[in-house]
Amino acid sequence: FVLIIISLLICFEFFFRFVNFLKYKFFVKLITKESFFDKNYHKYLHWTNSWEKPMFYYFPTGLRFHNINNKITSVKYNKYGFRCDEFEKIKDLDDEYYKILFTGSSAGWGFGSSSDSSTISAYLEKFLNLNINKKFKVINLCQVNNTQTQDIQILSWLMPILKPNLVIHFGGWNELIGSARIDLKYIHDYDMMPVDEMLDWVPIQASNNAFTKMIEGLMIILKKKSIFFNFINKFFSNKKKTIEFKRSLKKNVELVSDVYNSNLQRLDKLIKSYNSKSLHVFQPNIFRKNNYSESEKKILKYYKNFYRSIGDEKDMDYLKENNIFKKIIELGDFKELKIDTLDLSDVFINYEDACFHSLVHCNDKGYEIIAKKIFDFIKK
Repeated sequence: FVLIIISLLICFEFFFRFVNFLKYKFFVKLITKESFFDKNYHKYLHWTNSWEKPMFYYFPTGLRFHNINNKITSVKYNKYGFRCDEFEKIKDLDDEYYKILFTGSSAGWGFGSSSDSSTISAYLEKFLNLNINKKFKVINLCQVNNTQTQDIQILSWLMPILKPNLVIHFGGWNELIGSARIDLKYIHDYDMMPVDEMLDWVPIQASNNAFTKMIEGLMIILKKKSIFFNFINKFFSNKKKTIEFKRSLKKNVELVSDVYNSNLQRLDKLIKSYNSKSLHVFQPNIFRKNNYSESEKKILKYYKNFYRSIGDEKDMDYLKENNIFKKIIELGDFKELKIDTLDLSDVFINYEDACFHSLVHCNDKGYEIIAKKIFDFIKK
């Protein structure tokens, strides 16, 4: 009986593979994710979509680093997976240099940039050295999917080693929007942003976890390898692939803004405890733009009709109509606390040219504009 079932499944798999071949060979034009994004962004899409190698290396304190063995063209890592020089080289810079640590998430890291010289940190270093009579070194410590909690750990490690004059934190999207898929108890109970892929982790030896992981592993293999399995899975799921949110984006921003604010203050105190200055920059997103280029319209079409990683139409309308940092600015009382902040939510609001590669990742021009705004603020 078991052999009969296995034989039938194999027959079904071959049948669906043959139908699939005919379908896309003669009748249907295959639309891929890449069809909606600029070709200069494709290498980053392939990098994140591929599971041939793990994207991150996890240090057992909860720190997460880019895996230096998972290469991406035009990106140069140091031995710890940061997009900057080796720390030994930075430590050896003479005292004439004004050192700036640039921390934050993927947009700050330069996701979508054409090269290491077209990230925000690279443009900022260029502006500073061309316009101010001093030597500047801007060190890019941003990482994909980073949050304030990760940056607090990174700075606790690197502040006494690199001894910066200024630390800039660039982010907000991951904490306020990305966290909508995380149970609130993990955020509020600890007043931190967890590494979401590590939630509910238990040792493989515990209870029946080995069996559970075996089943989960089998499902992943089938999803990656079996056309028949994916057909059945698609038949019983929503045609519009939707990331499961625990709450609406409006509700999430209301509920986690206080956590973002408390972590901002915690981050600021840590930076200043090492006699460094600080600047907290609130990042822009594609929804806060009045005029979209044709390429940006295609991006929004993808997230609206095919891959709802930022919710439904109500969530998108909320992002369009509201500055997600408004409550943080109201809560912060930053002037009284002597905390420098720069809100770039609306930096592209009147731009007609393409500035974005995706929801928060910019093209080279977008990153240059952001860097110029930060430079102008620092110069003042």
